Amino acid sequence: MDEFDFVKLTENSISSLANLASALRIEEQLLYQALNLPADQRYTPHRLHGGDRLVYRPHSLIRKIQRKIKKSILAELVRYPQYLYGSISDPDFPRDYISCVKVHCLSKSVLKIDITKFFDHIESSVVEDVFSDFFSFSPEVSDALTDICTLNGFVPQGASTSSHLANLCFYKEEPRLARQLSREGLKYTRLVDDITVSSIRANYDFSRVESRIRGMIEGKGLSLNEGKSGVHYQGNTHVKVHGLRVNFPTPQMPQVEVNNIRAAVRQLEVLASQPNSRTSPDYRRLFERTSGRVNKLKRVGHAKYSRYRRVLKGILPLPSKKDLYRCVGLFDGVVADAAVALDTYHYYARYNRLQNRLNLVQRTYFAQAKAMRRALLDIRPTYNERKEH
Repeated sequence: MDEFDFVKLTENSISSLANLASALRIEEQLLYQALNLPADQRYTPHRLHGGDRLVYRPHSLIRKIQRKIKKSILAELVRYPQYLYGSISDPDFPRDYISCVKVHCLSKSVLKIDITKFFDHIESSVVEDVFSDFFSFSPEVSDALTDICTLNGFVPQGASTSSHLANLCFYKEEPRLARQLSREGLKYTRLVDDITVSSIRANYDFSRVESRIRGMIEGKGLSLNEGKSGVHYQGNTHVKVHGLRVNFPTPQMPQVEVNNIRAAVRQLEVLASQPNSRTSPDYRRLFERTSGRVNKLKRVGHAKYSRYRRVLKGILPLPSKKDLYRCVGLFDGVVADAAVALDTYHYYARYNRLQNRLNLVQRTYFAQAKAMRRALLDIRPTYNERKEH
């Protein structure tokens, strides 16, 4: 085994639903309740930003168990190969899109392949194979896990387990493919549904490579998005991978995007100068969106990051009276719960939500925030998230 393989990190299996409930640290009764929940009650569909992208919100019980499956099985029991990026927690080897782009820097030829509606077309049979063959779980357990992680025979977008199952989709075929391409001097990465292969050679012929990848994808009942797939060569225009230029030693942000970020920061400055604007929810949302875009400059080492960050630090959102009242109400609820619920996840979550809200409130109402923080020191949650998961 090497960096190309999917590795199961335990020799243990799960042979019964009782053992599954124990592995997930939930009551067996909750597992059966989830399995008996009617299909039409398990998810609520909605469209993102009014567009065509359909996402599903899981029922609270389904969501709770999916999170347990993700943390206790899909994340904890697998070492993912180094060519996979996205939705993988790996402190020693970052798996975000910028780290993915770094692999392809200085490439002169790039093949991009996009999988059409990836999540919506991963069939339940593929998911069941992951649990039964890769994890070696019993048929009863594999069926139950597949049932909880799929909707109408497919992987739903919006479930917390879906990204990890998408990563495991090609666990049999992908290691051999990536190893072969590496031997040929090519770089291979997959960021969920975006596959990139690059070469330092100019005008590289990817026809055989594309055929192999197409076979792997179609073998799972999936298809290529022809409109977003193709070959790109360095020439008069810069080649980009995941929106960043790769014809430099490190990923570079296109100048047009840098200009757009500068304009966004300037727009926020103008808005901040208007009376009472910094206390509005709209300003807060715009600030968070702009701050996220500025952070991208830091990730690629852009010289303008420090300047824009200083500007944003001077125009932080401010709390309104309503924010203070809501914080006080949440504080009263936390204090009331502290008498009986210090060791529960619910209390742990409310306590930390209050601490986060105090970060905003203290910018104007410092004395009130300081008093609440002092009181919270004596009622800190005893719930251990690391131990739980």
